[in-house]
Amino acid sequence: MSTALRRPMTLEQFLDWDERQELRYEFDGHQPVAKTGGTFAHAAIQRNLLFSLTGRLRGRPCQPVGSELKIEVACRIR
Repeated sequence: MSTALRRPMTLEQFLDWDERQELRYEFDGHQPVAKTGGTFAHAAIQRNLLFSLTGRLRGRPCQPVGSELKIEVACRIR
């Protein structure tokens, strides 16, 4: 069996590629992974949390954000 091996994508390559996609993806450190769409219940929970946190954090340097924001997360496995 002949299988072509692909080089892992870099974060920079992923971010460039991701901007041209219609669907949502996350980067696992090697390749894009498709994300599923959220449910109505999940969206309602997120809305309620954001509403509550916004009031509690008013006047502070922190602010709540939704799931649409792209962030880089460092992960250590022990």
